[in-house]
Amino acid sequence: MDGIKAAAPSLSWLRVAEALDHEGFAVPDAAGFSILMAAWRRATTDPFPLAAIAGRVWGNAPGQLSLLVQAVAAPPDVLSWERTAKKIAPLEGMGQGKSPLGTPNQAWASLDLLTVLAQLAELPQLSAGVLEMLRRGPASACPEVLVAATAFLRGPQDTSWGALERFVWGSVAAPLLFDAPPSSSRAVLLVRLWQQRPAALLCCMSEFLQERPGRAADLLDVVLEVKGLSSALDQAPPPLAVELAALAAQRKLLDLDKWLAGRLSRDASSGLFMTATLTFLEVQLAAIAEGRLAAAERAPAPSGRGGAAAGGPGTAGVSVLSADLTTVLLRGLYTAGASVVPGLAGQLARSLELAKKAFPAAEAALAAAAASQIGSGAAESGLAAVGGGAFPDAIESEANGYFQKLYHERQPVSELVAQLKAFKAGTPHQQVVFACMVHNLFDEYRFFPNYPDLELDTTAALFGALLHHQLLTNITLGMALRHVLQALAQPPNSKMFRFGLGAISQFKPELHLWPKFCERALAIPHLKSVDAALCAYMERVVRSGGGDSSGRAAAADGDLTGAASGTASGLGEGGSAEAAAAAAAAAAGSESNKQAGGSSSGSGGRAAGNVPNGVGSSGGKGASGSMGGGSLDTGENLREILSNANVAQAAATMALNDKPTQFERMTLNMTLNNETLDTAERKHATGAAPNDTLTDKVSFLMNNLTVDNMAGKSRDLGSVVIPKYIEWFANYLVVKRAAQEPNHHKTYVVLLDALAHKELAKNVLSTTYYYCRALLESDRAITQTNERTLIKQLGSWLGLLTFAKNKPVLAKDMDLKQLIADAYTRGRMIAVLPFVEKVLSGCKDTKVFKATNPMIAGILSMLAEIHAMPRLKLNISFVIEMTFKTFEVSLADVCPSTALRDLPRVQMHNPDFSALPEAKAPPGAALNPALVPPGAPPALTPPPGAMPAASPAGAAAGAAGAAPSPAAGMPAAAAAAASAAEPGLLTKLHTYVQISPQLGVLAERLGLKRLVPVAVDRAMCEIITPIVERSVTIACMTTYELVTKDYASDPDESRLRAAAHLMVSSLAGSLALVTCKEPLRVSLGTQLKMMLQPSMDPAMLAQAVELLVNDNLDLGCTIIERAATDKAVRDIDKSLAQAYEARAAARQRGVDFYQRSLMQQQQQGAAFPAALPESLKPKPGNPAQQRVYEDYGRLPRGVHPLPRGYAEGGQPPSSPLQAGMEGPPGAVPDKPDTRLPEGSLHGAALIEGLMTWTAAADSAVNAALQRDPNASFEACGAELAPVLGQFKEMLGGEDVTLFCAKRIIRRTWEYLSKVHAGLHAEALALCVAAMGGPDSLGARRICAELTSFWVGINSEAKFNRDVAEALIRKGLLLLPEVDAYLAKVLLQTRTQALGDFAVLLARAVKDGLAGYADVSMSLDLLGKLSAAAGSNEAILQLLSAARQSSRARAALRAGLPDLAGLKDKQDPPGFHQQVAQLFEDFARRAMANPEEKLHAPFVAQLRQAGLLNLDDATDRMLRILVELAVNHCLQSEAPTTRPDGTQAPGPLSFLAIDPLVKLIVCLVAGHGGGEAFLNRMLAMTVCLLRRDAEDKAGAFNGRPYLRLLLGLASELGPLEEAAAASSAAAPAQPPPRYLRCLGLALLMLQPSSVPGFGYGYLEMLSHRCFMPRLLMAPGGAGWPLFEALLIGLLQFLEPALRAAELAEPLRLLYKGTLRLLLVLLHDFPEFLCEHQYRLCEVIPPPAIQMRNLILSAFPRNMRLPDPFTPNLKVDLLPEIAAPPRGVPPADKLLPRPLAALVDSLLQQAGAAGGNAASGAPRTPRQQISPAALQQLVGMLQSGGSDSTTQQQQGAAQQRYSTPLLAGLVLYIAAAAQPHGPVLPGSPAMQLLGRLVSVLDPEGRYLLLNAVANQLRYPNSHTHYFSCVLLALFSEASRDAGGEEVRAQITRVLLERLIVNRPHPWGLLITFIELIKNPRYCFWQHGFTRCAPEIERLFESVARSCMGVQGGAAAAGKLMDGAEDGIKA
Repeated sequence: MDGIKAAAPSLSWLRVAEALDHEGFAVPDAAGFSILMAAWRRATTDPFPLAAIAGRVWGNAPGQLSLLVQAVAAPPDVLSWERTAKKIAPLEGMGQGKSPLGTPNQAWASLDLLTVLAQLAELPQLSAGVLEMLRRGPASACPEVLVAATAFLRGPQDTSWGALERFVWGSVAAPLLFDAPPSSSRAVLLVRLWQQRPAALLCCMSEFLQERPGRAADLLDVVLEVKGLSSALDQAPPPLAVELAALAAQRKLLDLDKWLAGRLSRDASSGLFMTATLTFLEVQLAAIAEGRLAAAERAPAPSGRGGAAAGGPGTAGVSVLSADLTTVLLRGLYTAGASVVPGLAGQLARSLELAKKAFPAAEAALAAAAASQIGSGAAESGLAAVGGGAFPDAIESEANGYFQKLYHERQPVSELVAQLKAFKAGTPHQQVVFACMVHNLFDEYRFFPNYPDLELDTTAALFGALLHHQLLTNITLGMALRHVLQALAQPPNSKMFRFGLGAISQFKPELHLWPKFCERALAIPHLKSVDAALCAYMERVVRSGGGDSSGRAAAADGDLTGAASGTASGLGEGGSAEAAAAAAAAAAGSESNKQAGGSSSGSGGRAAGNVPNGVGSSGGKGASGSMGGGSLDTGENLREILSNANVAQAAATMALNDKPTQFERMTLNMTLNNETLDTAERKHATGAAPNDTLTDKVSFLMNNLTVDNMAGKSRDLGSVVIPKYIEWFANYLVVKRAAQEPNHHKTYVVLLDALAHKELAKNVLSTTYYYCRALLESDRAITQTNERTLIKQLGSWLGLLTFAKNKPVLAKDMDLKQLIADAYTRGRMIAVLPFVEKVLSGCKDTKVFKATNPMIAGILSMLAEIHAMPRLKLNISFVIEMTFKTFEVSLADVCPSTALRDLPRVQMHNPDFSALPEAKAPPGAALNPALVPPGAPPALTPPPGAMPAASPAGAAAGAAGAAPSPAAGMPAAAAAAASAAEPGLLTKLHTYVQISPQLGVLAERLGLKRLVPVAVDRAMCEIITPIVERSVTIACMTTYELVTKDYASDPDESRLRAAAHLMVSSLAGSLALVTCKEPLRVSLGTQLKMMLQPSMDPAMLAQAVELLVNDNLDLGCTIIERAATDKAVRDIDKSLAQAYEARAAARQRGVDFYQRSLMQQQQQGAAFPAALPESLKPKPGNPAQQRVYEDYGRLPRGVHPLPRGYAEGGQPPSSPLQAGMEGPPGAVPDKPDTRLPEGSLHGAALIEGLMTWTAAADSAVNAALQRDPNASFEACGAELAPVLGQFKEMLGGEDVTLFCAKRIIRRTWEYLSKVHAGLHAEALALCVAAMGGPDSLGARRICAELTSFWVGINSEAKFNRDVAEALIRKGLLLLPEVDAYLAKVLLQTRTQALGDFAVLLARAVKDGLAGYADVSMSLDLLGKLSAAAGSNEAILQLLSAARQSSRARAALRAGLPDLAGLKDKQDPPGFHQQVAQLFEDFARRAMANPEEKLHAPFVAQLRQAGLLNLDDATDRMLRILVELAVNHCLQSEAPTTRPDGTQAPGPLSFLAIDPLVKLIVCLVAGHGGGEAFLNRMLAMTVCLLRRDAEDKAGAFNGRPYLRLLLGLASELGPLEEAAAASSAAAPAQPPPRYLRCLGLALLMLQPSSVPGFGYGYLEMLSHRCFMPRLLMAPGGAGWPLFEALLIGLLQFLEPALRAAELAEPLRLLYKGTLRLLLVLLHDFPEFLCEHQYRLCEVIPPPAIQMRNLILSAFPRNMRLPDPFTPNLKVDLLPEIAAPPRGVPPADKLLPRPLAALVDSLLQQAGAAGGNAASGAPRTPRQQISPAALQQLVGMLQSGGSDSTTQQQQGAAQQRYSTPLLAGLVLYIAAAAQPHGPVLPGSPAMQLLGRLVSVLDPEGRYLLLNAVANQLRYPNSHTHYFSCVLLALFSEASRDAGGEEVRAQITRVLLERLIVNRPHPWGLLITFIELIKNPRYCFWQHGFTRCAPEIERLFESVARSCMGVQGGAAAAGKLMDGAEDGIKA
């Protein structure tokens, strides 16, 4: 050790200790450990770092455990654990000489040690060793300390156990606590455990009781010992809780009846407690009945330990139960409805029978308990009984018989009601029949919308009669009233509204019993317009408050919250009808009013065997289940999702909706209103005050006080105020300073410490208490934000004076718990809880006041109770969560108190709780309360009428399918441009995507073949619109001007058209290529990073992304180029249409053509064409002129074919570096392959020509160098031009060019002069041009060869500056490949040549020769190396300039403002301050005059300053305004952290954003700014948002931008509507211009472009101020824009949905998207009908629920036929002949080659099949060409085009294009005329049948899905494709794989039916026909019975669809009675 210390004196011994974690380290025994510790002490005087061995789990875990075994056993002089970072508090008072910290070395008091051991115990190979270590050590030496330390490993309410905890709790704690005799150590441990881990202690008791069933009495003694009976009974696991409660009731310690009712009510949703109670009863009663236990007949004394007492209940031989207790338990279970829970009814009946056997004497009491529910509410006994043996089959049959009589008109409703009255009061059998009938009626409620009118009216009469005759009570009464309210809330023309009106007319005389019900019914907007008399009657009832003389309305004023929750207690125990009505009203106000579709038998009677829907419980879930049979979400209710949302987010959302009226603390130089503070100061005795001179001196000293000058200033202050003016100074410090200067609180605390005057400190504290009480009692604290700000600031000050100094807030000064309780009762928590939170914030850094402190624990427990209360305002919830985060604990870890449960609170106008919705919504409101979180404040609830119904005109236009205006189609240009690309490219994108073999296994693991096409598609969609539009516009304008002049006198329109096409396609394609490459590279890189970042290491991510981008960049460029070319040809034809027609008309008339405008110009003496030479004048058919245009087609830009590898080998080249190379993948040859190409020039002649050229080139270069050794290539251009011309003539086909290029590449680095470098670069550029241009795939092969050769060079010659510069200027090097290689080399070695080469790359970026992203790795590394060197300032400046240049070019290409030119440093002097001052002035004006809209003087001031000229100054002003507002908003965010240490979003202040919105609206709408100014503002906002999102990455906060955009939408939308209304004289209203501008801006913020703004994008898209106004624009003008926005959202979700892997953020975004689609389905179904084709294209197959939502839409003017109607003739429906809406034209469905192939196949099928309709003989279908069919399959596949190769690869690897399959299905339908019949031998059916048979399972599944997507509302397509599916099913037997085809058809239909509703109408009729029609023999197929679970699934679906019991077992019966519903 001494030698090591001498050799390395600066050695870090801490790192030495940490380095013990290495392979092979172990400590075998104590001697070895002693040697190790002796060596440490010799080496250093520092104690051994315990964190090194117990701070983490080692990589060498066995070695760590061997070290810990010896370390915990070592004596304290060898190693002491006293200095461990975390340890438990001593167990003081243990007695018997036991140490409060365990062993002498205090090892087992270390929480660090226990934490590491717990982690080691989870390793399988070490678990036994750890437990043995505990068993031999602390389990015997200090078990109390071990148990206490283990309790601290998790939170108070955490019940999860690891291996170590299970051992400690089960083997150490249980014997110690429950078997050992009472002792002081046991008592101390019990108290500690109860305080720290009550939940774990109760779980330990539960497991102990399971092992020793007779020891319940001992456990009750333990609970009583810690005085925790109430908490234990509420928190204990159900089996333990029920047994402890029974024992406590025997000892007269508990009112079992009341406790049981409450616990059953709380656990009603899970049913676990009910099950545990029944199990306990059954076991105990069986033992008593069999004589194994004796009944407990007395209340015993507490038993002794271990069951040794005198046989009390709970001990061996004596049961816990007595007759009285059994009666109470049974009565509670029956009252709670256990008899109606599936699976428990039988168990309850057995328990009742066992109770009668066990207690014969109490049989009457037991029977009364069981009959209490049947007598008073028999209906309840059947509410949730569905199957499970709740009702015997005989009872079901009898009940259904009565219904059949009713619905078949054999018995009137009055007679059935009389029978029901008799049944209710009759025998037990009749009572059960009554219960069954009521249950069936309630269970059918969800199917009422599908009932025929007659049956529906009968049901309504029966339903209302039950209420009229008061046959329903308690739960059933509340549910019945709720159902009526829900029905009345439906639209007036709906069936459910008809049902509700019919029912309420029956019990109208009883409405006076339920005034609350009447009040809720009157809140329904449209009810009064339908039945005014009924509403008038209900208004009288409400005004009179009821009038029930029997007292039934006594509970009318009860707490509706409890009633709405559906608890038994909330409904009243006395059968209170009014309480039930209140429950119904509250529930109806909080449940969704949507009318759910569903399936039913259609006729009378209950649909037997319907699945349970929760209707048996009146809770929140039950209500929704009763309507819809399940929520739209996949397994969760939307309200639950909203209620579980992050509270901080909710608070921010609340702030977003609550616009403040004045500035708060963090505003633009505004001060607080301290009127209350001044009033309290006048009443406060402040003692003697100093004179003005001294007062000014104190103020001066305080104003200049800092921590640095504290010593001097404190002495000066002390000399002035002490001791004469102590009281005055204390008041001054609190009122004038602390209350209004929160940023200086800590400075003032330091001042008090520096003064060190006890009396002054005491006065300051008492003064603070005084003003805190005064402010908290002020009425302004409830209403004014400023007042509450003062309270919070004083709270922070008080916390610093008390808790921060480890001093408590004494109860005599201010009892915080009592303060909270008083605030709760008086409705003042809005002011008190933020104050308490600020006071407690002083505990953050203290050692005393932690969460375990009894005082703090009590406050937190009370706050947890408040947080759990229903309808609590979200801002208060947020404050409570902030308080818990201060102590780094979660709400789940704290047990809520019960202190406030029984306290009354203010009910009216309580600002702490959200009121139940009382206001009437105006007519047309479409509010859906189910989408609002429970308890949300009014700010979160959309105001009534926020989404008004469409006007009749708009609705009529939408129904008529009015096409959108042309102007509105512009936002969809991206889709149009993409579809304009060559069909084979975009639709088969997967085919052409390249994945480099260099990625190896990584590509397969990450699924790059699936992800990269998605990224390419998104990247193109992001940039394609502006690029194509700009290129096409320029090309068309240029072409039009030229061709109209050149062909002015040409009468042949074909020549004009050909010339125009040649020129416009060349121009548009070239412009698009030049413009798109760099933006596409950036966008594609961003998309790939976003997709791959969660799955890859950051070090590998950049290289992989660069490789993928380089591989696929040209593919995207090609698609964009072809999109521009095709669109340009179409547009130029439109522009020249009149010219074409004029020439054709002249030819038809037989006259010579002349251009009128040309003749007019000649007559007016114009220079054109008269002044032109004769040779240049326009002449018809001029060959020279035609050749000029033909040369455009020969330009080397062109649209290039894909490389031969795609067409021949079926596999694309894997990488740019591999394309065109021979040898194994990844191999880099020393020299390029220069083998001669086959089929080209003769090899010898080519080689000879190259050799001749090489000699001539060398000769010319040498001659130039002899004249000037430093000559450049440009200087020798004239001499070398013949050489280059000779080389150009040698180039021929692709193979020859590639061969020549490889020979040039080999020479490039052999001669390094400037002239040689330039010559070789020019020669390679000629090769690139011959291959088709720099962006062609052939050129890429040359660049890849060149780059690959450069990488393989082993000398520094590769870094030659001249060669590199020449190649870079020509764009011949693949810079990303160079970048990856250079970065790797720079990390390993650094030479001058390397550095110069990196600098060359930086200069290339600066000069625009390359993008920064191309060489980012090398330049970033160069910057780091230069910064580390510290002397390379020039390089750092060069890199900065390169970044700025690249960013400016990228912004210019994206069409956004150039921020580089608008930076602060380039603003004119004082400009920033001028704008800030103007903005502050406007904010003051807006606050002073909030009603002022124009602010004309202020706008004039802006104009005078030159800020409104729409120039650079305007842009600068807008940038500064947005940055000011956003920065102010973000700085207002309170820093919050989650318990796990991560940062959480806090609330924001929008006090600067809102004035900015008003300013922009004022300038746009009030002062002529209009669209131009708004577009500039939005462009700047988008630019800043994207910049912030890119720069801040994960720390980006988009809420300020969202507030800005929403504010503009909410302000500009109404202004535009008002302007449109005022211009009523206009023939057609214009589209919403301002909203369209906002929509286009939002389109640039799609989640795929700015993922960090994804939630904001969805919020903006679905906002009530944006979506309704856009969709309700006249003529559907806003539909295309909204479609583009919605598709952008769906495309972002598509990859995750396809992989069925949704992370939590994406899951929330997905659920929000479902909510948006649900709103569209409800309010704008025509939009979904119109756009379903495009929307379904971007929804992947796994997203079945999302697709069903879209396909379920149908026009609002259509009334859907009931699909369950018997003998429904679908082909006779009037709607069935109408074509659907939104189907693309047939010529747009498929690419031309594919369409031609399909037409050919249809012709073959027609020739083969004959005329099926005429009965002509049909030839076999095999005459369809198998080769052509395979070609069709190959074109549909996206994994290659060679079918043979793909068959060898296996079907599992085949991929298909879903859009192509969808287009194919519709194309075949269009060819088959879908309004005609589906004939088995028709060409369309032959082609589809053959296609289904030859496709592999994946392709067949996608094809059948495309067919099923057409099963929608009644139309010709639905009928046709339904028949197609059924025909395919029936004819599949003719093929070998027929059974597999039928199984797949069934799968496609079934998987769409088993998800939650809604289900498309066409889907239902197809599946019903399939299972019902005997011709299909559905139930005879084997796949319906292949497994028991599959059979049960089919039976369940059959019952749901058909109402038939037994599924396959009843198939014969079903088919015998079935009739054909669809005519095939």
